[in-house]
Amino acid sequence: MEPNLNRDNDLWKKAHERAGFKMHFIIYLSIMAFIWVLWAFLRYINKETDDGYWPLFPMLGWGLGVFLHYLSVYSWKQKFTQKEYEKLLKKRK
Repeated sequence: MEPNLNRDNDLWKKAHERAGFKMHFIIYLSIMAFIWVLWAFLRYINKETDDGYWPLFPMLGWGLGVFLHYLSVYSWKQKFTQKEYEKLLKKRK
């Protein structure tokens, strides 16, 4: 694919960050689905042991990472950038 030289670099960077988050989220959902299916299968095969709900731990841990990634891409970054921009404008005056 040929790079587009007429694109807006700020929009391109924002689109790149959002695409990165979406890929992170898709990978998270895929791996979590696999882990839960594996857990259910192992539980079905070995009915005598109660190994608890161990998939909750990676789901919550990685889920926190996905949530923070979401905030950094869609929420925090824009707010912090706006604040810093306003500070710089005040200093300039």
